[in-house]
Amino acid sequence: MAFAITPQPPIVDWLADLDGSLKRSEGFFAGHPVALDLSAVNLSPTAIGHLVANLEERNIHVLGVEGVDPAKWQPGLPPVLRGGRGTRAVELPGPGLTAPVTPAPTAVRSAPQKQQLASLMIEDPVRSGQSVVFTEGDVTVLGSVGSGAEIVAGGSIHV
Repeated sequence: MAFAITPQPPIVDWLADLDGSLKRSEGFFAGHPVALDLSAVNLSPTAIGHLVANLEERNIHVLGVEGVDPAKWQPGLPPVLRGGRGTRAVELPGPGLTAPVTPAPTAVRSAPQKQQLASLMIEDPVRSGQSVVFTEGDVTVLGSVGSGAEIVAGGSIHV
């Protein structure tokens, strides 16, 4: 699962509202994967880079971006994501702020379809409080996964 946040124009006002919400609930996004849905705004790749940097300063780590044309994407930006299985809105503390919670989508690849995604194999237990983030492919855990542990993969998760 990942949070999907959707900036609204004007971005400066939206960031100010986000700052107000984060003051009331500082760790809300900390350690959680976030998908940035840009379908409501029309930003250049440079502006998207600045927005991602602004979110990183607020301890919001962007896993990928939705709602943009993959053909116009530039290296160095988070990967373009394709849609997951649906969303449900979660009310954030603050006036008019909601964040759809969506299953973490996988990155759109421009490589040939015959190429397989990379995989990560973990032979040790993943303990409570630990996070494993591998957005390039599948994650396989050969040990146990404790309650409160977090595993984020760009592909499938096998335990």
